[in-house]
Amino acid sequence: MTLRLALTTLAALILAGCSGWAAETRLIPAAERDVVRLSGIYQSSEEQARFMPTSQRMVLVSDPQGEERGSKLAFDLLREKQADPESTPDRTYLVEVPWAKDDGSLVFFYSLVRVVDGAHSSGAGAFDTYTLKCSDVAATLSQQRDGELCIFDDYARLRRAALDALNWYDEARMEVKTTRFERQADAP
Repeated sequence: MTLRLALTTLAALILAGCSGWAAETRLIPAAERDVVRLSGIYQSSEEQARFMPTSQRMVLVSDPQGEERGSKLAFDLLREKQADPESTPDRTYLVEVPWAKDDGSLVFFYSLVRVVDGAHSSGAGAFDTYTLKCSDVAATLSQQRDGELCIFDDYARLRRAALDALNWYDEARMEVKTTRFERQADAP
């Protein structure tokens, strides 16, 4: 269930588990987790999921009806950008998603998420997910490369790679696959 939720909720995150960024242990320390304003039911063009903040500064993502156990995502703020003084800033996070392997052990995958606050007082209006590629810089900063998968073992190097990827996205030097999720309702 955790695998399906992680894949469907952040569809752009993992392409069959063989590309992107991963770690064998949780790398975003509890002290570095940021509170993110994702609360309610969000819909992409293909998927729908319920997001609920937890007391551990994480976000529980589950089936919209709450029928399935969810995945707890950790968010680490990379950047805050404000278009003008009147607007609410967009925030871009490095997100850590747990994935249960067939043997029951956990692997953690990573994505970038840009949260757009919008007009909703109880939760962000929308968010975009961005895939992460195992670029040359990411491969250099990771512990090892397995085909198109960069495997990290150090939080500081993971964060440096995420900031580098964010710069590449800004300058459109990297292929960007995004998925937009719009807030549909408060969580039941």
